Amino acid sequence: QTAFWLVAVVCVANVSISSAGGVEGSDGVPAHVDGTPLPQPARLVAIGDIHGDMQALKGALQLAGVLHSKRDQWTGGRTVVVQVGDQLDRGDDELAILALIRKLQKQAQQAGGAFHVLFGNHEHLASTTQGFRYATEGTYRHFAEWEDVCRDKSRLSAKEYDLHHCALYHGPLACPAQDFQCHKTVQRVPKEMRPRFHALYPGGCIAKELLAKERAAVLIVGDTLFVHAGLAFEHLSHHSRAEDAIRELNLEMSLYFSGQIPQVSERTSEVVWTRNYGQVVNERNCYELQRTLAALPGNVSRIVVGHTIQPSHITSACNGAAWRIDIGMSRGTYGTRPQVLEILPGGRVKVIKSGTAGRMGLGRLKQVATAVIAQLQLVKNWFTRPAPTYEL
Repeated sequence: QTAFWLVAVVCVANVSISSAGGVEGSDGVPAHVDGTPLPQPARLVAIGDIHGDMQALKGALQLAGVLHSKRDQWTGGRTVVVQVGDQLDRGDDELAILALIRKLQKQAQQAGGAFHVLFGNHEHLASTTQGFRYATEGTYRHFAEWEDVCRDKSRLSAKEYDLHHCALYHGPLACPAQDFQCHKTVQRVPKEMRPRFHALYPGGCIAKELLAKERAAVLIVGDTLFVHAGLAFEHLSHHSRAEDAIRELNLEMSLYFSGQIPQVSERTSEVVWTRNYGQVVNERNCYELQRTLAALPGNVSRIVVGHTIQPSHITSACNGAAWRIDIGMSRGTYGTRPQVLEILPGGRVKVIKSGTAGRMGLGRLKQVATAVIAQLQLVKNWFTRPAPTYEL
């Protein structure tokens, strides 16, 4: 099955590679999927999973010193930021987060910096017919309002257009004509859940115009490898050059979200779903990691992942070769105070923490209680809604 999908990716890429989106490189490949390492910046910052919580995203960006404290303005200059995926699910602010990230990406580029964003397993999950489980009532409501307001952009003022994130809307929202699975799913879910499903489904306006064009599965910046969940030697070994393997992984995800292939291969899905580096790491994991890093172009010395929540603070393993930066910042998970990872030239790595991160004071207890309540509400919603049999 894996071999079949890899052949399919190559075939589609040969005829429509530029339609995956993004700025094209010299060989016609979209720049965001190119496996070539990006240069080491003077300052590199990594941010963990956000999960629909604008407060968590802004808190992390401000802690990193790249977002103005009172307005949505990039203040990072030439700093390069990498967010390691999972912008979606568990929180109400998905649309606002996607719009803010896009805005800051443009501002960062103008300032000589960059804001790179990766695919996470929840972006993948939200694109499938199983993508309802972790979405909140608030996010469904926001997507429904978004479609209602942005359907006729011509009647909106510039302020209304920005307020409702209409730059993300390209309608009408509907299933691809011949996609039986999509039509079958839409018929089974409540009306208010459909706009989000349509927008994030492969070929939908956000999936095609934003995720496919502005996200990557694997990214190398300087001496650091970034991926949502993990990368193994087996992901690279089927190509003579690791750059080509990374390019293939990225391109396959882009083609999937743009609706040009029906699913991603098991090999590609592993980079956003594996738990090999997030949980207990043993000597074999570390050996495999060193083997993987050695196969990469340049002098890559560490991997940075999200995906698996670390208790209270960013952690490292394998003598600093693996950094796990998902600390559950979203109030839809643990509501942990923001922390970010700073990587400087010469291999200097530093965890930047909020003032009382990890302390179980009254504020922290309130955050944990809020997160627990949110999770219980999700469970309640899941069991009380008319539940269709979702299929891939």
